[in-house]
Amino acid sequence: REATGPPFGAIEPLPVSSGTVTLDARVSWEGERDQDLFALVTAGLLDHRLVDRGPAIVERAQRVMTAAPPNAMEAALRSITWLQVLRFAVPAKAADGVMLERLARWLLRMGFLIERRLHEVPLGGNHLLSHAVGLLHLGRLLPGRPETTRWAERGRRIVEREALQQFHSDGGGYEGSTAYHLFSLELLLSAALLLHGQGETLSMPARERIRAAARFAAAIARPDGSIPLLGDDDSGRVLRWSDEPPVRIVCALAAMLVDDAEL
Repeated sequence: REATGPPFGAIEPLPVSSGTVTLDARVSWEGERDQDLFALVTAGLLDHRLVDRGPAIVERAQRVMTAAPPNAMEAALRSITWLQVLRFAVPAKAADGVMLERLARWLLRMGFLIERRLHEVPLGGNHLLSHAVGLLHLGRLLPGRPETTRWAERGRRIVEREALQQFHSDGGGYEGSTAYHLFSLELLLSAALLLHGQGETLSMPARERIRAAARFAAAIARPDGSIPLLGDDDSGRVLRWSDEPPVRIVCALAAMLVDDAEL
């Protein structure tokens, strides 16, 4: 049981999911991280269909607030997803004030959990980066509290540092995994795009390292959007931006962020 600081009480253990067995780890992980809900909500916005997403959001919110993530990475990724979902859901009035307050309190609990377990993986890697990006999102999108101000500042410091640690100057990922290369790059891009949307940017060294990492990703991609699977691979994603192959998504986002037509 993980204490998360007053007044939010304790986090309960996450029960084992009882869904359909699948050999694709990404399917079950995206469900636990609610990334399918992000895709559902944004689809309703992007194709301009007047579809009521409220019931789906409320039903999922009821579930997610009754179970705790098993570690800080899952807390961070779920927080990012829900913060992005709420950016679309609130203007559409898809959730009432009571539900939004409950979700805000749950998100604050996730922030305390991430902060307390920031270095739960001694070697850091993409776990530490995901924790930092989660804190940055929580701090920036839930402003006005001392803890969220602290999370925003701490998350940004770590993101700036890890951009140079996660990727070598030639753009290659230090973990030696092509899948983790895309995952870590997507984490950096989500942080950079959040800041960009609020009128700020990462430092020039961090942005140049993102450019190098994206060019590396583009260089190893096959014409069909697949990549050679070298090293560890858990099929992790940050957000389901679209059904395009992940390498195309991260390269497109990076091209927009760093204004690189070659990507």
